Amino acid sequence: MNTIPIDYVGCNVYQTDRFNINYKLNKGEQIYALFCTYILTLGGLFMLIRWMLEVATN
Repeated sequence: MNTIPIDYVGCNVYQTDRFNINYKLNKGEQIYALFCTYILTLGGLFMLIRWMLEVATN
C-alpha cells in the first residue's frame, strides 16, 4: 500500500477532503486561485471605471 493508485488515464487517484478546516492548497490550486482572483479584480475595476465614465459623460 505504499504506492499511489493510478486510474485508467494515468492520473493519481487519492481522496482529498477540501472541506477540512486544515486543508492546504497545492501549488496548482494556488496558481489557479490567484489567476481567478486577478481576473475578477481587473474585470470589476474595468466595469467600475467604464460606468463612472459613462455617468460623467451624460
